Amino acid sequence: MRAAGAHDLYGEEAKIYDYIASNFLACISKDATYESIRMELLIGDEKFKMKGQHMITPGFLDVQPWQLHGDTVIPIYAVGDIVKVDGTKITEGRTDAPGYLTEAELISKMEEHGIGTDASIPTHINNIIERQYVTVQNPGRKLAPTLLGQALVKGYCEIDPELVMPQVRSNIERSCELVAKGKAEFSEVVDHVLQIFKDKFNFFKLNVGSMERLLSIYLNTAVALEKGLCLISKITLKDESRDEAVNFCIKCFKGYMCINYHNKKGWGLKCDSCPAAIRFAEGAARAKRVENQDLDKKCQECGSWFVYVYFKGNSPFPGKESHTGCMFCDPLLRGTIKSQLRIQKVMTPQELEE
Repeated sequence: MRAAGAHDLYGEEAKIYDYIASNFLACISKDATYESIRMELLIGDEKFKMKGQHMITPGFLDVQPWQLHGDTVIPIYAVGDIVKVDGTKITEGRTDAPGYLTEAELISKMEEHGIGTDASIPTHINNIIERQYVTVQNPGRKLAPTLLGQALVKGYCEIDPELVMPQVRSNIERSCELVAKGKAEFSEVVDHVLQIFKDKFNFFKLNVGSMERLLSIYLNTAVALEKGLCLISKITLKDESRDEAVNFCIKCFKGYMCINYHNKKGWGLKCDSCPAAIRFAEGAARAKRVENQDLDKKCQECGSWFVYVYFKGNSPFPGKESHTGCMFCDPLLRGTIKSQLRIQKVMTPQELEE
């Protein structure tokens, strides 16, 4: 084995070779040593601190000078010395919010919390990019959360924070390791994990309304519309749905939830592009989207079209037969929802015949 010469490698290849070689030499070099100096000054009742350092021996920094920290020179005083103060001043400032994680930093965080493996981590990151939960910003390949990503995380945190915290996934990874080492039974681990997520799914399903509301609020804001980031601006409104659409579907993000009447099931909202449906206002005589020009026809919070509901008898609205408002934000109309967003069963030909 021989070292590469000056004419063996060019451009990027030479830079990579130099970096690998310098890292190897740094690993077998001595440590760099610094002397640190820390001082405290007392002015009145206030304490002021100073820190300084200077290099004693460079060690591995001889071959990796880009990691060199410059000396910070401060005056040397002995305990009890009296120092003349030339002047004092107060400055104002503010801290900056931390920047977005880069892909490399996210990988480090996932490894730190035991999420994923060397083979699966790149797939996880690619998934959140493809699903538009984050966008990649250059330079540095920083992962910036989209409005959709923020809404999902906020919704999960309000319903069940464990769904976005690393502990649950990390515990599953550790359980799999125990199975691999023969310290736990495969069937017991699978049953335990399935039961955890079954309970979480059932709880989430009961509280999915919070997610619906947050998605509507985040994805229909004026800022999002102006910047073209709002999903509703990218969903085509079909001609047949134009007069009955209330808001976009949060199940498929391709269609609109439209007011629909079924002879047996009554009033509901049904997506015009997927089987998602919500049943509401059981027993109502009429339900329709508001078209009155004198009213603000859309909800200020989530952007949904207002809905008018009328009951001939047994009205759930205190002291009145009808009510107008947002299906998702108005407490009276929201109270008439009998089933949250669900996927209707796809029936087989045999079941349809029966």
